[in-house]
Amino acid sequence: MVPQPERPRDVRVDLLSAGYGLGSWIAMTGLWVELPVLVQRLPEGWTLASQLALFLQ
Repeated sequence: MVPQPERPRDVRVDLLSAGYGLGSWIAMTGLWVELPVLVQRLPEGWTLASQLALFLQ
């Protein structure tokens, strides 16, 4: 088998991948910031925080 020459990296793919990862990280961080307000208003209370910690780990 003849080795194929490597293709150059596409910077657009790198930037889109980084943006996707950063967007999901910001969404989860925003949820943790809003958690004290959600705990007061939702019937789950602090159970919601415990469930989020389990789901996100």
